[in-house]
Amino acid sequence: MTKKLFIDDERFPNEARVLTYDPEDYDIVRTYREAIRYIDEHKPQHIAFDHDLGIESDGFDQYGKRTLKTGYDVAKWLVGHDEVVPSKGYITKDFSFTIHSANPIGAENIKMLLDSL
Repeated sequence: MTKKLFIDDERFPNEARVLTYDPEDYDIVRTYREAIRYIDEHKPQHIAFDHDLGIESDGFDQYGKRTLKTGYDVAKWLVGHDEVVPSKGYITKDFSFTIHSANPIGAENIKMLLDSL
């Protein structure tokens, strides 16, 4: 069975209007770390991205402000690791994605990055 991943800190697949598969087909992760672990272990064929993943802090920046990982960070990891470790084959010729984020700038950043592949 083809693996499909839904990344969102709050919503469920049936709440996203842009999915290309049955909502029941998706495995759900809520944080950046869960997404990376899932991608590394399962190499999903399709990923549905949310941008804002507010649950998990990645620490603090130089000004003491909390930093959060986003769906864009997941996409950057995916692209970067696929290039660095081609034998892993995260992004295959059958790979597809959708973006269901309500953050228009974040959604566009993910789209531009993944469309450039």
